[in-house]
Amino acid sequence: YLDGDWTAAIDWYRRSIDASRRAGSDLDAALGEANVIELLVAQRRWLEARPLLDQVRRTLVSLDAAVYLPFVDLQLGRLHLGSGDLEGATDVLTAVRDAATADGDPFGALEASIPLTLATAEKDPAAALALLETAVATAGDLGDYLAPAIALARASIRCALGETSTAKEIADTLGITERPVRRIIAELEAAGYLQKQRVGRVNQYQVQHDLP
Repeated sequence: YLDGDWTAAIDWYRRSIDASRRAGSDLDAALGEANVIELLVAQRRWLEARPLLDQVRRTLVSLDAAVYLPFVDLQLGRLHLGSGDLEGATDVLTAVRDAATADGDPFGALEASIPLTLATAEKDPAAALALLETAVATAGDLGDYLAPAIALARASIRCALGETSTAKEIADTLGITERPVRRIIAELEAAGYLQKQRVGRVNQYQVQHDLP
C-alpha cells in the first residue's frame, strides 16, 4: 500500500478478508473490504467500489459498528467527487466533517474537509479556502500526514480563483523550503494529479480536478 502497489495491496487485503470470514469475524472482513474500497476509489474504479461500499455499510450497521461508518462514508464522498457528482460529494463530506468535529476528531474533520473543498471550490473558491485553512489550523501538527493532499487542495482553489504560484511562493505559504515542494509536485505529476506543460522556459502545471 505505502509503496503504491495497489494491485498487490488489494490482493493481500482480500486474503485477509477470506481469513476473517473463515474465522467467523464479519466485522474484520467488513473492515478489510473498506480498505479495498479506499484503493478502488483511488484508482477511479467507481463501478467496482460502489456496490462493495453499499454492502460494507449495510454490514457495519447490522453489526452495530457505526463507529467505523465515517471512514466508509469518506470513501463514498470521494467516489461522488471523482465521478463528478459535486452535490452528492458535498452532502456526504459535510456530514462526515461535522460528525468528526462533534466527536472532537480534528484529523477526521480535516480528512473530510480536503475533498470537501475540492467539491465546493468551483462554486465558491473563497469559502472553500476559508474552510480548508480553518480545518488545517484546527488539526495542527496532525495535518502533517496529509500535507500533499492539503497542498493539492490549495493549488486547486488557487486555480479556481484564477491565481498561479511558483514553487517558491507555495513553499513560503506552507512554511517549508522549495525542495520538498518540488518533490511533492513531481509525485503529484507521477500520480496523475498534475499535468505539466512547457511554456517558454518554465513548466506550468494544471490540476486534474476529476481525481479523488
